[in-house]
This record gives sequence, C-alpha cells and structure tokens, in this order.
Amino acid sequence: MSRRGWLVAAGAAVLVVVLVLLAPPSVPPYAVTSTEADGTDIMRRILVDEFGVEVVAATTVVDTGGLDGRDVVVVFEDRLGDVDQLAIAAHVLGGGRAVVADPRSALAGVEVVGQAVLRGAPDCPLLPGTRVGPRPGPYDETVVDAAFRSFTPPATATAVCWDGVAPDGGAYLALVPEASGGATLVLGSPAALTNAMLANRSGTTALVPLLVPEP
Repeated sequence: MSRRGWLVAAGAAVLVVVLVLLAPPSVPPYAVTSTEADGTDIMRRILVDEFGVEVVAATTVVDTGGLDGRDVVVVFEDRLGDVDQLAIAAHVLGGGRAVVADPRSALAGVEVVGQAVLRGAPDCPLLPGTRVGPRPGPYDETVVDAAFRSFTPPATATAVCWDGVAPDGGAYLALVPEASGGATLVLGSPAALTNAMLANRSGTTALVPLLVPEP
C-alpha cells in the first residue's frame, strides 16, 4: 500500500491526503477524478467550477514542499506516518486549517461513541439553514449511509452538529479552533464528501465550501 495525496491550489491550497491501493485496475477510494460512488469528483468539480480552485495531484504532505498558512489540509483516512501527522498538527497550531474526515485519527482529537444517523439532522451552525435528507440519486443508498461515526467533541469546539436521532449521543461535525487562529473541522466519515453523498443527499454540497481557503 502507498500513500497518495491530492493538492487543490488557488493561491492557497486544499490538500486531500488519501491512502490508495496501487493494484490495477481498482480505482482508489476518495480519488478526486473518480466518478465511482466512493470517489470525490463531485467535490472537485464544485471546488473548481464554483470557487476557482485548481486540483492537482501530490504525494504526502512533505512532498508538497511545505504548507502555506492559508492552506486547508483534508484527511479522508488517517493511515499517515508520523512525519505527515506532525506536519499537519504544526500547520493547524501555526494558524492553518485541517479537515479531518476520520474521527478515529489522533488529528481529530475526539472520542468515537457510536454510529451517526444523518437523516433529518437538525439545523447545523456550520451549515445554516441546511437539512440533510435523502433524494433520488445515481448511487446506492447503502453506500451513502455507510460508516458514519458519532463522536464526543472537545469542550473547545465552537460549532457542533449533533446526530439527528440522538443529540446527546454524539456529533457528526464539529469545528475546533486554536488560539493561533488555526482550526480543525472534524467529520464523522469521509463518506460525507464522496460522490454518493453529494449526489444523493440534499444539503450536503454545503459541506464543500468548508474546504475553501480563507481569502
């Protein structure tokens, strides 16, 4: 197995760090050019078409040549080595932003407490006026609902979106700021940004602007 990343740059960058299998003919999950259910082509097209963010490939955080203060680092599945983890943690502490879509990651700093249910989720302070609900789409609904985890956010979280079924059972989205101005956005699953979710759930495309670097 090998690590691959996806670099999204428009003056600042969105770095999506992904572990992929290189055995052909399989398509790696979360690949930004993949139109499969577990790909992120829709996310990429929203970033490019609506926000003018250019998407290019990179390999690990270190191989990007270093992170700029405005960069946003997105981790889908954390199987990263110590060097990459330390680089991302330092980026956030230095004022940068990370989106961690793996709540089991040490970078998330949360405790997983169960499975999250997104149907009928209440209004979320990070997605004002948005409700997550099913709609007809080209992907299997079982893919959309797979692997969402609820977690206990840290006390320092300033915006938390609770599970729609059991609000006291855990969150599925939380923003954790740092005194430096940096922040970590924790998602309950990388599925939140896949083609299956963005195509099949009304409102979930509102997640994508959270990946756009600050002006």
